[in-house]
Amino acid sequence: MAGDVKDPKRSIPFAIVVGLGSAAIVFVGTAAVTLGVLGAPSAGADDLPLLAAAAKAIGRWGTWCVLIAAWTAALGELTGDLLSASRVGLAMGEAHELPGRLGAIHPKFRTPH
Repeated sequence: MAGDVKDPKRSIPFAIVVGLGSAAIVFVGTAAVTLGVLGAPSAGADDLPLLAAAAKAIGRWGTWCVLIAAWTAALGELTGDLLSASRVGLAMGEAHELPGRLGAIHPKFRTPH
């Protein structure tokens, strides 16, 4: 997908650093809140500490919030996988490593078709 980025030498390293930094902040923050709500002994003994922390802090709605967030994250990952797989087929079609029709670009919309 880097072939579709305007300035990949600058944009991709920046996106990687910002993405990893954002993920680290979210993960550390989530762990800190979970430990703060449950405490270390209880968090270590529970099989699903995030779900337990949400249930303890918010109640039944907290459990549903965590479940909906997990489902949304799983669907987002699935969508990313589908996008990556389709782009691999396009690139291989353009390089004639797969049938050329897989690398066809629509003349008006400039999208694969």
